[in-house]
Order: sequence, then structure tokens, then C-alpha cells
Amino acid sequence: MSQTKNNRLSEEWTGFKRFLRSHFHMPRKENLKLLIISFICAASAWMYIATRVNTGIDINLTQIPVIADMTGTQAESYGLMLLTTEEELPTINANISGKRTSIGAISKDDVVAYIDFNSASDRIGQQKLPILLKTADGTPLGDYSLSLTEMTVTLDRFETLNFPVGDVLTPNLSFAEGVNQDAVVCEPSSIDITGPTLGLAKVHHIRVTVPDSEKMFETKSFSTTQYELIDADGNVITDASLQAQATRFLTKVSVSYSHSLPVTIDLSGVPNGFDTDFVLSRLRLNTDDEYVLPGYGDKTLSMNIKTTDYADKNALDQLDVLCIGRVPLSALSLGGQIEIPVELQDGYEDNSNLGSVYLSLDETDLVAETRWINTKDVKPINNASNFDYQVQAGRIQVTLIGPAEQVAEITADDITASINLYNDPIEEEGTFSRSVSFTLPEKANQVWVSGSYKLNITASKAAASTAATGSSRSTASTSN
Repeated sequence: MSQTKNNRLSEEWTGFKRFLRSHFHMPRKENLKLLIISFICAASAWMYIATRVNTGIDINLTQIPVIADMTGTQAESYGLMLLTTEEELPTINANISGKRTSIGAISKDDVVAYIDFNSASDRIGQQKLPILLKTADGTPLGDYSLSLTEMTVTLDRFETLNFPVGDVLTPNLSFAEGVNQDAVVCEPSSIDITGPTLGLAKVHHIRVTVPDSEKMFETKSFSTTQYELIDADGNVITDASLQAQATRFLTKVSVSYSHSLPVTIDLSGVPNGFDTDFVLSRLRLNTDDEYVLPGYGDKTLSMNIKTTDYADKNALDQLDVLCIGRVPLSALSLGGQIEIPVELQDGYEDNSNLGSVYLSLDETDLVAETRWINTKDVKPINNASNFDYQVQAGRIQVTLIGPAEQVAEITADDITASINLYNDPIEEEGTFSRSVSFTLPEKANQVWVSGSYKLNITASKAAASTAATGSSRSTASTSN
């Protein structure tokens, strides 16, 4: 087998030598040097032609990613920022022309396609900017064509604006019976948001959410970091470029308590032995309708009272009725109304918004008659001992109100009139106006003097030996 292989190799060598002689007309061994020299000359000629004569070539590159780098560009000097995201940047194809020695070995990894931010204008919004090509080391390429020569990008500026907390949601809080959610106060009440101008223009307010789940019995504060940016239509804004500088909120959820009570009034200036129930049963409270006082009928006026204090709530729970004012008996008249402003103590609020109540009399079986009183019968009482007092001369007309049969039995002589100086003393000489009080006989326990009456009284220094003293007190007064 070895012999056969050797014979085959000999035959192949002989055939190669014949090929050389027939194609290159080579002489034998003595001309081998000439063959080598010829080959070198041919290669040199080819290199000369390739580099000096036929130098221009075209390179086609595909799927080159476009980058967006504003560093050191004109756009950056304007304070602009790019809103176009990396995902929105395209890839392009490029045809590059040049010398073979310069670009012959170039690939897409050796070039960079970029947006020319030096062509940007000093304004926010959309701008159409050129796409250029350079080598990876930053050398500009001169002769090329691109499948996409420009791109529309969105430019903006960063700034910081303050927005209020407009909504506070408490979706997981519940309230015990009789407990209502009242004011919800969030601190801070506004926060600074930093972001692009176009993004900030969409923001209307901040919405804070309290995630805690709890049954509320009293006012409590919650700490939360959950917030959302809301536009003018109430929609949530999802923009990662908008960032809050403070994101922890302390939310105070106040509760209130409400209690409804029937409304009543008290009478003042009622003489001893007077039949108070007779008058109270005839009093009417007027708002949008007419109501009786509690205890004197079924149709009573109720007021819903609100408080945010737990102790005040307990105090309300102890009440059966709510007194909204005191009215002098003498202020009641036939055909008249008395306005009583609803004024509650501090800590309470009129949840029914009554504002005022008007008090009147049911005039059934009541009459009003007048009597004339001689002022010489009006005596000062509780006066200073070192003064003499003189009441102005004349007569005063007083009005009596009550059942007809009782009023008819009262004459002017049955009425005692006096000026009580106990709470309104006169301790200097001169003439002063003072209120007159009246006392009616005990048999007239459903009659009262209606109205307010005053007389002038003159005080002068009394002699020591004749100084007058007074000790009695009136049981009925017309003063308020």
C-alpha cells in the first residue's frame, strides 16, 4: 500500500510541473528566481491600483440605534431637558461612501447615530432636529446618507411648583353609632412638586389617601405617604418625571357627635304664686311652622346639636330639653312676637340652622286691659338713707293681660307700684329715670303686667334727722 501511495504522489508532482510549464512558460530551475520576482511585481501593481487609482467604496450598515445625549450641547445651555424616552428612539440604516483605506473595514459598531441638539431652539415643546453620524471615537463622517435624517423630540424645562392637598380619602375608616366624620385636616396642606413644565401644567391638586382600617370613636391622626397627582378633571396623573419633595402627611380625622333635643324657653320676672304653666302652655315657637313647648303638646320643635368634644357629647346625653333663652314675663303681649336668637354655648353648633326662633302667645281666652296708676302712689324702695326721693307727678297707664274674669276683678287700687333702687341705686343729687315694678293681688295668679315702664325720680340730700329708709322688695317687675 505504501508503494502505491508513493507512486500517486510522484504522478501528482509531475502533473503540477507540466501545468506550470504550459501556463507560465517557465524555464526550469534556473528561472525560479525570475518567477518569484514577477509575482512580487504583480502584487505591488495590484496594491497601487487598489490604493491610488480605484479608492472609492460604499458601505451599507443597518439597524444602527439613534442615541440622545444633550451633554455639552446648545439645548443643555438653554436649560432644556428631553422628554422623549429611550424606547421612542428609532434605529436607522446608513450608506457610507469613502476611501477604501478609511472605511473598508467599518461596521455598525464603529459608528454612532445621534440627534443634533446643537440645532435646538430655546423653547419648550416639540422640535424637529437632525440625525447625524459619527465614528465611535467622535470623528464626524462626511459622505453618507441615512434612512431617517431628522426626528421630532419633546423638550422641556425642570421647575418646582407648589400644589394644595385638595382631597383626603379615608376608604377604610368606619364610625361608631352616633359618631360622624367631621373635618379632615392634612399637614402639610400643600407640597412642592418638581418636574417638567409641560407635566406640571397638568397637575391641579394632590390627593392623599389614609390606608388605615379602624372603627372611629373619637378624633385621631394618621401618618401616611400615599398620595396621587390629580388633574382638573379628577383623573390620576401617572408621570414618573414629577416628584414630590415631601411625601409624608399627617392627617387628622375629626369626629363629631350629634344629638336632637326638643327646644324650650324659660320665663323670668315671674312673681311668687303666679301660675307659670298657664302661660307656658300658651307659648308658641314659630319657625317654618308653629310649635308648642315640650310638655304642653306633641308638636314640639327639635334642634340637632353638634359637638366635637366627647365631654360635651356626654353633657348633651344628660339633657331632656334644650333651653334657648329666658324671656321676661312682662315682654309677652297680645299680637306680638319676640325674636330669640339661637345662641349655644361654646363647643356646640346648631346643626339644624335655626338661626332664630319667634315667640308668640296663643291668645285664646286672653284679654288685654289698661289701668291708670297715680304716680304719687309709686314708692322708692331699697333707697339710700342719706337721700330724699321725689317721683314725678302724674299718672301712668299699665296693660294687664290674662283671663277675662281675673282681669275684670283687678282695679287700679289693687296694683302696687314701686321703684326698686337695689340694683340701680341713686347716690347723687339730680333727676334720673328708673323702671317701675308692679305687684298684683294673689287672686290674679294668671294675670301679668305687660310692657316696660319708667318714671323720673329726683334725689336730694336728706337732713340727718329726717333720713328715709326702705326695706320692702317688689315681687313683680316689668324691667328686663
